[in-house]
Amino acid sequence: MAGEQQDSWVTRVLGVAIPRSGPEALVPKGAVRFAKLRLAWQAAKSAVGAELDKLRQTVASEMPDHPLLPALSKLDGVLGHFHAGLSDALDALANAPSAEARAAAGKIAGAYAEFTADSELIELIESNPFMPVLVAGRLYAPLQNIRAALAA
Repeated sequence: MAGEQQDSWVTRVLGVAIPRSGPEALVPKGAVRFAKLRLAWQAAKSAVGAELDKLRQTVASEMPDHPLLPALSKLDGVLGHFHAGLSDALDALANAPSAEARAAAGKIAGAYAEFTADSELIELIESNPFMPVLVAGRLYAPLQNIRAALAA
C-alpha cells in the first residue's frame, strides 16, 4: 500500500485519521489528481489557442480590416497574462509549498475563471460571424476545478 491507500486503510480499519502537517499538507490532496487538473487546464488552454489562431487566420484572409482582429489581439494579451500568472503560481506551489503560494495560485485561478465567465471580449469573440469558437466553455471548468482543489 502506498500514500493515500495507507491513509485510507488506517482511517477505515483503525478509526484514526492521519494528521496532515508540514509542506505536504499545503499541496492539494491527491497530487496525481491535481496534476490531472493542471493537464486538463493546459489542454483547454491549447485548444482555445488553436481556435483563436484559426479564427485570426480566417478573418485576416477574408476581411483584413475587420474590427475582430484587434479584439483577438487584446484577448491574446489578457489570456497570455492569466496563462503565465497561473502557470508561475502553480510552479511556485509545486516547488515550495506554502500557504501563501497556495492562496496566490487560488486567487489567480479564481480571477481567471471569473474573467472567462463574465468577459464581454470573450462574448464578442465567441459570437463572431466567421466560425464557432469556444473560449469560456473550454476554460471555465478546468479553472474552477483547480480553484476548488486549492481551496480544499
